[in-house]
Amino acid sequence: MDVLDGINAPTTDPNVVGMLAWAKAEGSTAKFNLLDTTLKTADSTPLPGNSAGVQEYPNWDAGVNATVQTLQNYGGILTALRQQQGPQALAKAVGASPWGTSGSLISQVAAGWGNGKGAGVIQSIGYGGSAVPGAGGGDLGSGLVGLATGAAGAAWGAFGAPIAWGEALAKFLGQLLDRKTWIRFGEIIGGLVLGLGGLIVLAKALGADSAVAGVAGKVAPIAALAA
Repeated sequence: MDVLDGINAPTTDPNVVGMLAWAKAEGSTAKFNLLDTTLKTADSTPLPGNSAGVQEYPNWDAGVNATVQTLQNYGGILTALRQQQGPQALAKAVGASPWGTSGSLISQVAAGWGNGKGAGVIQSIGYGGSAVPGAGGGDLGSGLVGLATGAAGAAWGAFGAPIAWGEALAKFLGQLLDRKTWIRFGEIIGGLVLGLGGLIVLAKALGADSAVAGVAGKVAPIAALAA
């Protein structure tokens, strides 16, 4: 959303989803550089092992500014976003540009997310790592989640902020969609059942010992008198 603001494009669901689909298709591992811009700045460093010259930036604002500056050179992408032409038009514009990201892959990811219809569901799929067509599964990456949280930090202070509630719900739904969550849940329940069973067995054993002790206490005086 900060990048969209920087290029004077509306921060509507279709535009945001288009950008998320682009980021997912890009699959960047560079710090604060979700779209893999190669713009060198005074405080940027090359992404280790990347031959294309993708840069890493020291903070959120630096990455946003570099991405915004780079996009100024891509008229087709700017038009698609500023005119809210939708994720598919954005995918086509990126694919036709020298940016280097597969427009077909962006298109498939966006289609798997409903092309901007129902932002909550779309984000939950992205954060949860469901098998989105053409994206090979996986999630948007801890980098994106962390950066999005930082960018929306102020929004968390206002309970009515849609982006904060939307992200929180998206992350929660994403965890519900993750098979590993249910495996861990099953392990916890299994451990509780075993622990409870052990306590029951122990309680029964202690009860039996108490009964034996009680009988022995009553028999001992009788034995003493008989002797």
